[in-house]
Amino acid sequence: MSAELPLPTAVEGRLDRWANLLLTREAATPMALFRAAIGVCVIVSLGGVLAHHDVAALWLDPRHGGYAPHSAPWLFGLLGGATPQNVWSALGVTLAAGGLLVLGLGGRFPALVALLGHMALVGLDPDAGGSYDTLISNALWLLVLADSTATLSLDCWLRNRRFTSAATIPAWPRWLALYQLVLMYASTGLQKVSDTWVPFGPLSAVYYVMQQPTWQRFDLSWLADVYPLTRLATLLVWCFEVSSPLLLLAIWLERSSTGRLGAALRRLPYRRIWAGFGLTFHMGIALTLVLGPFPYVAMAFYLALIPGARRR
Repeated sequence: MSAELPLPTAVEGRLDRWANLLLTREAATPMALFRAAIGVCVIVSLGGVLAHHDVAALWLDPRHGGYAPHSAPWLFGLLGGATPQNVWSALGVTLAAGGLLVLGLGGRFPALVALLGHMALVGLDPDAGGSYDTLISNALWLLVLADSTATLSLDCWLRNRRFTSAATIPAWPRWLALYQLVLMYASTGLQKVSDTWVPFGPLSAVYYVMQQPTWQRFDLSWLADVYPLTRLATLLVWCFEVSSPLLLLAIWLERSSTGRLGAALRRLPYRRIWAGFGLTFHMGIALTLVLGPFPYVAMAFYLALIPGARRR
């Protein structure tokens, strides 16, 4: 039998670093907050359809008074079709699962139920949804993977008779949530290739977006008086989105680098500056434009920026 060949030192070092990342445990508070926020987003997203009496119109086919396509997602196929009874039942169960996520009751199971229900309902008429539906689904899948009820939950109360706990959980699901946040911005920024967005163009994108009547919460024609500020906002938003992968690099170097760059990043509150700009951006969207639950879902992912105290 031949002896095993040793791995090159550089490869072994990289594998050790990845192993350390996957094995690292941290405080459970960030993922608990993320769980509750996503639960609220599920309720707001689906509850908005219910509150506006749009369930039949959006999710039922013409035979039952709606305009959704006749083809139904696989879950409704198992249930016997997207009948009114099945659609309303799925909505009720998914909203209840969202409530359990907020309360932190039932471990990972409510996240799985909410994921399946949300994807099935949204899949009835994909044209009626938005990018926030994909974000919600991805967040729910991360909550299936994470132990998000270790603290700030009814599960914690049932175990310890306390709502908080010093228990630790694996850190990698939070890293995946952070990666999702960065991926959202990077992919969006790279798609903004018109001359209204990119530097050295007119930088008129933000102004024109905020003049769309279908999106405005109120009249924003006064922005013409501060047009240079909207141009600056366009440039800053584009630069923020395109450069977002640097956040992951900065956090990695902040954690692992022992050189001058790592020391500088530990002194500079880069994470807080980045989060401050992003949250201001989304709050501005939420206050001025009607884009469904997108701003709130995006801001929920910012909870992944909260560093957990690392423990092994």
